[in-house]
Formats: sequence, C-alpha cells, structure tokens
Amino acid sequence: MSSEYDSSDNESCVNYQETAGAKFVNHDSLFFEVEFGKSIKQINENIIHLIFDTNNKSLYFLGKLMFNLIEGEFIYNDIKYNSNNIKDKEITIWQSTAKSISPLVSNSDNVILEVYIDKCKVPTFNSTTSKFKNIFHYPFSESLFALENHFQILTKDDKHKFREMETTSIWKNFIDQKIQQSNKTTTICLGAKNSGKTTFNKQLLDNYRANGEDVTFIDLDPGQQVFGQPGCITICEFKSFEQSDPIVLGDSLMPLDDDDNNINLVNMFIGSYDCAKYYQHYTDKVSNLLKKYNFGYENVIVNMPGWMNGLGRDFISLVIETIKTVTSDIEVLFLGSGSEWQKFNIEINIDSFICSNSLFDSSSYNQYIQQNWNSTHLRYYRLLTTLHDLENDEILLRQKPCKITYGFNDYNIKLIKFIQLGNQIPTKNEELTFLKTLPGSLVGIFKSHIGENNNTVVKPSIFNNCDLSDEDILVTQAVVHSINTAEKYMNIIIPKRNIDKLDILNDSSFNCYKLLTTAIGLPSYDFIPNEDPIIQNFNGLPPYITDVPLKKNEHTWKVRKNIMRKSQR
Repeated sequence: MSSEYDSSDNESCVNYQETAGAKFVNHDSLFFEVEFGKSIKQINENIIHLIFDTNNKSLYFLGKLMFNLIEGEFIYNDIKYNSNNIKDKEITIWQSTAKSISPLVSNSDNVILEVYIDKCKVPTFNSTTSKFKNIFHYPFSESLFALENHFQILTKDDKHKFREMETTSIWKNFIDQKIQQSNKTTTICLGAKNSGKTTFNKQLLDNYRANGEDVTFIDLDPGQQVFGQPGCITICEFKSFEQSDPIVLGDSLMPLDDDDNNINLVNMFIGSYDCAKYYQHYTDKVSNLLKKYNFGYENVIVNMPGWMNGLGRDFISLVIETIKTVTSDIEVLFLGSGSEWQKFNIEINIDSFICSNSLFDSSSYNQYIQQNWNSTHLRYYRLLTTLHDLENDEILLRQKPCKITYGFNDYNIKLIKFIQLGNQIPTKNEELTFLKTLPGSLVGIFKSHIGENNNTVVKPSIFNNCDLSDEDILVTQAVVHSINTAEKYMNIIIPKRNIDKLDILNDSSFNCYKLLTTAIGLPSYDFIPNEDPIIQNFNGLPPYITDVPLKKNEHTWKVRKNIMRKSQR
C-alpha cells in the first residue's frame, strides 16, 4: 500500500548529509525515503512525519523521539500502541548508546508518527565536557537521518554494533501471566549484577501500565536509580498509559521530576552510593520506607541492588521479611537457575526461576557499543542532569547561590542544623572543622517535624539533639558554595530544576531545617568547562575540584578564595 505522502515531481528527495543538523525552513521542502517502506515528510520547521508504508518495518534509532501517533499501530518492547487508544497523546522514547536498544516496529500499513523536533533535544553537556558527547549518538554511522543533539536513525549495519533488547519466550510468558492475575501482588526480582533485573522490572512496569493498571515502582538501589535522584531510594506511583500524558518509554538516564502529574514520586535521601559502607543507615531508611507504604492496593515492583554476597544476603532477607509483615501477596523471582541460586547460600524461598534474557553470546559483548559505558559513567551523567541547568545549558557554579543562616539571623531560613552522613553528630570541638569542610559538598536539606513547634528551644551548639528522624522530609539536594562562620550564614546553590523549592524553605510555619552531608563526589566538569583558562593553565587537578568520592572531613573545593573569585566571573 502506498502512503498518502508519496513524493510528487515537485518534491525533491534529500539525503541525510544535506539535512543533518539543518533547520527546516520551507513547507514541503523535505521528502525522502529513509529505507524501503520508511520515509520522512517535513510539515514545518519543527515538525516532520515519520511514515511506515507497510506492516512489519523496523526503525532503529538513538536519542529522543517525541511524537503523536497520527495513524496506525506500532510495537515497542513487545507492547502494541494503537492510534485509536492513544490518539492526541505525546509519546517520548529515549534510547542511548549506554543501554540495549529496541526497534520501533510498524504493526499496520500506513503508520504515521508526527515528530516534534523542538522537543527532541537531549542533554549532552557539550559546553562543559566532551565525555558524554556520544551518549545519545553513534559518530561512526552513515546515518539515514540525523539531527545533532536530537535523534539519529541508524542503518542496518549500525544495529549490529548495539546490543538489542530481545525478550525470551520465558520472559514474555511470565510477564503475560503476571498482568492477567486478578490479585494485586508485590514482585521482588533478585539477581546478580548485570543479570537484567532492571530491564525485567521496567518491562513488567510498562506491561502493567499498557494493560490499564496503575503500578508502584519501589527502587532500593541508590547507586543506580531508575527514576529517582542520585543517592536516594524512591517510591514511584505510576498511572496507567490510558491516564498518562505524555507516555514516556526507554531510559532518559536522568531523574524524574516530582511535580510530574503522571507520577507520585517520593525520594528518601541516603547520601551515598555505597550500601555496605553505611549499612545501618541504609537499612534503617529502607525499613522505614517499606513500612510507610500501603501494600496490597495495587501491583508493586521492588527493584533491588545486585548485592548477593556478605551483607547483601542480610539485606535481601530484611526486605522480604519487612514486606511480609504488611502483605502476604508477595512473589520472589530469581533471574537464573536453581543451581545458580544455591551458590549464594541465601535462606529464602524463591517462587520462580527465570532464565536470563540474553539471546547473544556474552563472551562477544565487547563488540557492542554499550561496553564503553560503566555504572560510574551513568551515575555521573545522572548527577549532572540533576545539578546542571539543562534549559539554559548553565553549569552549576554559575548558578546564583542562596544565602541561608545556621544561627539566629533571618535570611532565608530561620535555623538550620547539621548532620553527618549516618546521623553522626560532631562534638562542639569539631564544629569549626566540620564547617570548613562543607564548601563544595553535595547535601540534602530536610524540613524538620520539630519546626511545627514555634517554641523550639535553640541550644548554643548547632549539632545538639539533631539526628535525622523518620518524619523529616527531603526538600531538595543542594551544593554548599561558601560559609561565613563569623556571621553564621552560608551560600548554597540549589539546582535549577529544584529552584521552586525555595518557597518551601521560606515557609514561615517551619523554623527548623536540617542539612545532611553526603559521601557523593561532585563531577568536576559541571563546575568548570574543560576549555576554561583555569583548567588550561593548571598542571593537574584544579585546586578546589575533585571527581572522586569524598572521605570523612574532606571537601571538594580546597581553596575558598578561588571559589568566590570563580563565582564572580
């Protein structure tokens, strides 16, 4: 069947090299066949139509594709999306070189996607660092169509360089059975690192939502958050695709905003990626998070860290036993065989063993582009998207600091108290040393429940009786810019994405906030661009920047004068 957009004699076919990165200017100025059965039609300077003339045509791409499904039906990750059901809803699909990719496959004749070019931009931090230049782009491709920092359509030869998301029949059958169950269950998927737990959980999540169900995703891995902010554990309550607009698929590699109308997102700040180093602090937070959630009202997916040895065994038992105290509808899965499970020597019952999703020889993994990225890279990228002003492409250090007080003066916050990671309270003799190490540190700011009592007695020490309680609410993450110990105030930088939280910090009904230090190092390239003279002229690391995790009583900005001078440029 031919498309309604068949090229006429007046429409020129333009190849990729002439259009890549170009701004569309004239109506009907662009129409060309990408591959047999797939073509592109320009509507105006910001809209194109991706057209599939026939059924079962696959489109492989990288980047961000935001579109409306105008006509027909397509399949993505084994889920069907039909224009009759999701008409007028924006659909966003993210695909990066760091993750397995999936094709968008036409499932009818005449499938038309209306793509909004101006909404397809991806953050690459090119003005700050070249490290992530190609995280959504494959530079060695003779692409059929590409728009720089937006999306790129891959060739048939390109797709063999990427690990493709392929689902085994065992995965498909299990997920199909799960979504057909009438009772609401809590699914806990266990497995070693890189076994496919997160992939499985996200596929289960999307299938629930496509089936018209709301579902909760509880993420207990602070080191590799799927939806939450870095160094947090999260509860994400998602609406079904029928109730969601836009529909977001794939992995953007960045945190979701907690003001998204489609989700109810709760971040509980851990302050470290290392679960073992701060084990008691971590498990206390996990237990409190699980006990607060009302299990049994909707389907729940629990995303676990790939921590199967040592304290990881105790952690798995803790999570399962805690959930069992509030619901009996729980199913524990293991991605692997029974013999593989026995090697871990964990005394819990597994309800289902599911074989790996890998349909390729893992020994040949090095042929894939994805092996260029590791978990540290992805943590840094997620942290950059949290701190960086993405809208204006502005680095954190050039964002305007806010002045707050930790004494009795009245700037933005009447009183702020300090807590070290793990609820360790410095002594009076340690206060000055502690304050000197804060500049350049990532911190969490909490609204304290004791602030509801306006008669709170402020003791001379800012550390006394200041442990972080379960009732304290995370307002925002921030970075300490500098501290004036004489006048007892500090300058903090609140990331642009959280700047609206200033209204909460200025809430007059609270007179006490708490600041929790972290063990999360800041990526240096979000503070000073590589081409900056101070970088070019310095032999070695900049004097006040580090890109390694912080140790106790260690701070990122080593020389405060340099910070202040740099911030005034």
